[in-house]
Amino acid sequence: MFTLTTKLRNLTVALTATLALGLSLTATGPAAAQPVKDSTPSKGCPVEDEHGNTTYVPEGTRVGLFRCGSDGEWHFGWLVNARVAEPEVPTKGEARAPRGSIDRAP
Repeated sequence: MFTLTTKLRNLTVALTATLALGLSLTATGPAAAQPVKDSTPSKGCPVEDEHGNTTYVPEGTRVGLFRCGSDGEWHFGWLVNARVAEPEVPTKGEARAPRGSIDRAP
C-alpha cells in the first residue's frame, strides 16, 4: 500500500510536471516576423537566361502563370491581384438607394 508521503510525493511531481509543461507551451509567443521595409523602389523581378545572365523585368510583367509583383518577387497563379472592385459611382440619370433597409412613405 501507498503511504501518505508517497501519495503526496506523486501528487507534487505530477503537478510540477503539468505546471512546467503548461508554462513551456504558453511562455513562447507566436512568431511575428515583419518584412523589411526598403526605401528604394523595386527594380523589378530577376530573370536568368540560358547563359546565366540576370536581367530585371518591370513590375506587372507576366510569364505564363507567374507575375512580377511590386515587391520584386515572382507570384504564381491566375488570381494574383486580378480582382478589381467596381466603382460605386452612379451613371448619369441613374438613382441608387442607400444600402440597408428603406422605409416606405405612408
